[in-house]
Amino acid sequence: MPHGAVRMLPAHVINSHSYLFGLFSPRIPSFRSKLVLERTDDWNAMHLEAEDPETHGGETLDVFARLLPHVGTVFDIGSHTGIYAIMAGVQDPSRSVYAFEPVPRIYHRLRRNISLNRASNVQAFPYAVSEREGDIRLFVPKGQFPTEASTLPGFREPAETITVSGVTVDSFAAEHGCSPDAMKIDTEGTEDKVLRGARRCLERDRPIIICEVLRGLTEPALHTLLDPLGYSYFIITRDGLIAKPRIEGDPTYTHLNYLMVPRDRAGQVLDALHLV
Repeated sequence: MPHGAVRMLPAHVINSHSYLFGLFSPRIPSFRSKLVLERTDDWNAMHLEAEDPETHGGETLDVFARLLPHVGTVFDIGSHTGIYAIMAGVQDPSRSVYAFEPVPRIYHRLRRNISLNRASNVQAFPYAVSEREGDIRLFVPKGQFPTEASTLPGFREPAETITVSGVTVDSFAAEHGCSPDAMKIDTEGTEDKVLRGARRCLERDRPIIICEVLRGLTEPALHTLLDPLGYSYFIITRDGLIAKPRIEGDPTYTHLNYLMVPRDRAGQVLDALHLV
């Protein structure tokens, strides 16, 4: 999200302490398997249960759900509490899913949600995925919902600075002997750095990518990385996918995610999605 934008929850949710406890099963368009998530103080969980999910990123969950039968290994980068990773694991128990979440407090909830869903094929890692390995400074917003942590200095203030382990997609894939067929990337303004550290995998595996694009932060760098590899770009909206010759973050911050597909796979993917 941009510096000045604030995600708002309904007043009845904010004021309801009882909401913060227990489990719930979110309704996700085009996804038939049952999921179980902790409520706790998970912003995404609150919106999924408190309001129509289509008004809060449900369109991206819908695209992801439609995409799953057509992809293999999934990397969920910036997994938060794991809804995408767990969807991928539950939809096909034989699929390998790797979820990355560097905020310690959220990482523990990710692991609990994986356990709740008995998704043994989903592995969670407390790493910040970026363009280099080693220690990385992570800026975690202060407050009840630390959902917008970023390695980008000044992204959200005030923030606590912690040090976490950094990894690249390429080094992780090499170490674990895996190849991403699909990647979901939501790292709050550093998505280009994630892809910069995934150059070998991008060239070799040509994964399908769902990527958050925040206006004015990553667009030119994303083009520099993906144009030479022949990717096509589609913004994910409530009315379906819209092809874009240029990646442009939505100025209203209503539609934050793009589907990025290698051109030679685009026809097959779009036919499978039935969203254009």
